[in-house]
Amino acid sequence: MKRSWHSWFLFAVFAGAILAGMGWVTGRAVALNAENIEARRSAWVEESVRNALWQMDAAISPMIMEEVSRPYSDYWAFNGQSGEVFNAPDDSQVASAQPSPLLVTNALGRNLYFQAELT
Repeated sequence: MKRSWHSWFLFAVFAGAILAGMGWVTGRAVALNAENIEARRSAWVEESVRNALWQMDAAISPMIMEEVSRPYSDYWAFNGQSGEVFNAPDDSQVASAQPSPLLVTNALGRNLYFQAELT
């Protein structure tokens, strides 16, 4: 009878150790699965952001090219015939002042003219 009790005790110890090991492995597998799901979600978000930025870049590239191709004098309110530029022509300059194309036309319904003076 004594021998039977020791056998069951050893069996319970080993079974407990095996169950504890299996529990740890299962817990680790669940944690790795959660990390994998989070990594996939993060990759999907980054891919969506990259795609959105690419679409915005493709949409605005023609506008940027249009602005880059403008001469410097177009960004002043008025241009003189001799190449002088001024924002508000005085009486002597009114005859030769021509308004900037940015003041006259509004390309594709957008106003891109902006000027700031730093002091």
